[in-house]
Order: sequence, then structure tokens, then C-alpha cells
Amino acid sequence: MRIRHDQPDARLCRIVDAVSGEPITNVIEADDTEGWYVAHKIGPDGKLVLSADRSVYVTERVERPIKIITPEWAVSLTAFP
Repeated sequence: MRIRHDQPDARLCRIVDAVSGEPITNVIEADDTEGWYVAHKIGPDGKLVLSADRSVYVTERVERPIKIITPEWAVSLTAFP
């Protein structure tokens, strides 16, 4: 399944590491079928990282096995074609 943060009811989904079960935060878009997600990069101070010109937040694409956990009743609401 593929999901984006701006989809209706995307907040109902949880994204976790498929191996450890560790929650993954600050995700913008994710696809558990292909095994990747795009998230805001977090600095050592725990805040979002800004670009060098301070105009946008830095994002990174991470390739690793993930699971998107969605309540059964919400699956049809969050399906991304």
C-alpha cells in the first residue's frame, strides 16, 4: 500500500520498521510494497533540518522494509491508486 500524509484519514495509519517494529515518524509518503518512505530529516537537536538557504525543510528517501498499519475499517479510506 502507498500512502501520503495529505490523504484523507492518513493520520489513522502507523508506519513501522518491518523487522524491529520501531515506529517511524515525520513521514511524508510511504510504500510498504516497494519498501521505502520519504520523511523530514531530523537534526541532532531533535528539530527538523532546514536547507542551507533556510527556505525549505530537508527530506530524505529511505529504502528499507516497512509496514503500514491501518485499522481494518479505514483501509478503503486510505488506499492510494
